[in-house]
Amino acid sequence: MKRHFNYTDECNPFGDNTLSTPFVWKLKNKYEKIKNDNKIKLTTNTLLENSISKISEIEEVKKRREEREKERSLLEDYRLQLEKQRNQINIKEYKEKEQIFFINQEIQSSNHRISHNIIQPVDLFRIAIKIINNEEIQNFYYSYFKLPFYNILEGLKERELENCEKQIKLHMLHDKMFNEEKYKKYWESLLYFAEFYLDNLNNGLERSDNIVDDEKINKKIKLFFENKNYDELTIFEEKIKKKIISDDLNFDVNYWNNVLLKIPYFKSKYILDDFHKKLHDKISVNKENTCLPHKVSQNNEENGVIKKEEKNIIDMFECESPLLYSLESLEDDDIYIYKPEEELEEREKINEEILRKLKKKDNNDEKIDDINEENTINKFYKKDKEIYDNFVRREKKKGIKDEIIMKDISLHTLTNTLKCSLFVTRKPLYFNRIKTSFDWNKYNKTHYDYENTPPKYICGYKFNIFYTNLLNKKQPPTWKLQHTDDENKVLIIFHGGAPYLDIAFKIVNAEWSFDKNKGFRNVFDKGILQLYFNFKKKRYRR
Repeated sequence: MKRHFNYTDECNPFGDNTLSTPFVWKLKNKYEKIKNDNKIKLTTNTLLENSISKISEIEEVKKRREEREKERSLLEDYRLQLEKQRNQINIKEYKEKEQIFFINQEIQSSNHRISHNIIQPVDLFRIAIKIINNEEIQNFYYSYFKLPFYNILEGLKERELENCEKQIKLHMLHDKMFNEEKYKKYWESLLYFAEFYLDNLNNGLERSDNIVDDEKINKKIKLFFENKNYDELTIFEEKIKKKIISDDLNFDVNYWNNVLLKIPYFKSKYILDDFHKKLHDKISVNKENTCLPHKVSQNNEENGVIKKEEKNIIDMFECESPLLYSLESLEDDDIYIYKPEEELEEREKINEEILRKLKKKDNNDEKIDDINEENTINKFYKKDKEIYDNFVRREKKKGIKDEIIMKDISLHTLTNTLKCSLFVTRKPLYFNRIKTSFDWNKYNKTHYDYENTPPKYICGYKFNIFYTNLLNKKQPPTWKLQHTDDENKVLIIFHGGAPYLDIAFKIVNAEWSFDKNKGFRNVFDKGILQLYFNFKKKRYRR
């Protein structure tokens, strides 16, 4: 047994202490003796034969067991492969849905920024396409498009360029999915310049050694490619590639590699310049269409203003004209007699001098008031910002891995100073997050695994609104829910009172769990309103 299977009496999978001793089936032998008239005799040879047969039998059993395990593992692998193949068919759909979600979020936020005149560079690029397509646009000025788009991107900081790069990629996907890549070259050129300027900012220090040589080469390349169109640039690009592949000994590979790397810059620049030219042509046509009525209204306004000014002058000087002196009373030759026109001019000068002095005094007073007001406002809200920054730092240390930071939907756009108060009406600071998670229900457990995860769903929200400078501190802030046009969404509006404006957020319309053990929290403490809640889980039913 030990030689064949490495089994001993002390160590074997059967727990048999007499495994090595030969097994004698006494009852069977007894019946066989009776059957054969006591002719069978037990010998050592027969016992050895029995033990050998047992060993062979155990080996066969062991082989069959191994074969069954192999078959089972093969079947399990085959089943898993089939499941993965089925899931991979749906992965593309899920990825597309996810992309569409992020694209819609970006376009909605872009529309929100345009409508509230908080325009970012990517919004200008969208507006330009809308002008080319003759779409109606509100809250925008033609002066935005004086500079070429690559000059707009050049003036951005590193963080702004990174954000702009992400936004452009989403708009490229939108163009691919919904516009059949109509503006593919336009978006690719913008993306190239965003990456180009970002790369310059990141690697600016590393390139400081060879600045003189690079400038000379760049000037040569710029002079050569400056007036070339897109087709000519592509032809040059193909020629240079062929030359590099040909391994010509007289060919300076390093120089032409450098030239090849510069060609995409000039191609992108040409595309954006061409687009900018078309845009200006479109803008000039739009201006011509609205020019005549604008001029007529402007002339009417100017005429009305002139008439009002004439009327004011007549009223001012007619009412104050003095009585005439008699000639008999004017005996002194030193006294100068004014004519009516001269008197009018003299009085105009005196009045203008008085008005000028009054205006100067008012302007000085206004400047002093503005400076004092700004100082007081900064003092009040410096503490507010410190509390906010400390809270955000603490929350980020805890970890916000599966959470998305929220944006608000503005209900009020104007801010003005309250009378008899040092406070300014404004939006409260907030640090809100969307909680996301995987739902490992029976369906997802059977169709997904940790490598191929199911789509995330929104499982709750965390609202932190900062009301640190409330005028009425006895009355705590409140919140309420309001229906929207979309049945799947609902507005949550927070009201704190003066000097804070109401602030609103759009959330998923689902049933809340008000259990404190499951994360519900509704507290106003130390000037911070905290509303945390999770949604009730939906049961999966067949």
